[in-house]
Amino acid sequence: IRNTEMTRKDLLTAMIVSSDNCAAETLANNYPKGYDNFIVARTNLIKNMGLKNTKLYDATGLSVFNSSTVSDLVLFAPIAYADPVLRSMANLPQTTVKAIKKGKEIVIKLRNTNPSVYNHKEVVISKTGFTNPAGRCVLMMTKKLENFYAVVVLGEPNVRARTQKVEHLLEYENKTR
Repeated sequence: IRNTEMTRKDLLTAMIVSSDNCAAETLANNYPKGYDNFIVARTNLIKNMGLKNTKLYDATGLSVFNSSTVSDLVLFAPIAYADPVLRSMANLPQTTVKAIKKGKEIVIKLRNTNPSVYNHKEVVISKTGFTNPAGRCVLMMTKKLENFYAVVVLGEPNVRARTQKVEHLLEYENKTR
């Protein structure tokens, strides 16, 4: 919400849970030494993670020049899961964050942009994405019987089609056990 004060953790929560692009921009713009330093630091982090096919040019992920591959996303899933802060928020179906606006505290309700987190408790991380060239996308990691599985869906025309694909993959995963 514009003209409000929020903690970095609440901004990160809004960015991860509800794909809030303003939160992503705010975090990048308030990164130590500014936005350009954020881009450099993130580019170095991507390189250090071994994500050879991932290129990100903005804070929100909305640039048409951003790109990645299924193999890089599969490599990234356990890295994200290993981070306790990300893990604590990346599978929340819904949550609340607080903001201060004109001296008053307001509570903002957030809903996850991936409907599958409501129906599948085995989802341990989830992040959705969208651009016109990439379509509706999702990266998830599930945990069953102490085993982890990455679920990646790219290029779906709408949320419903993406969700149907995810549900089909999760159903297939259940049948193979």
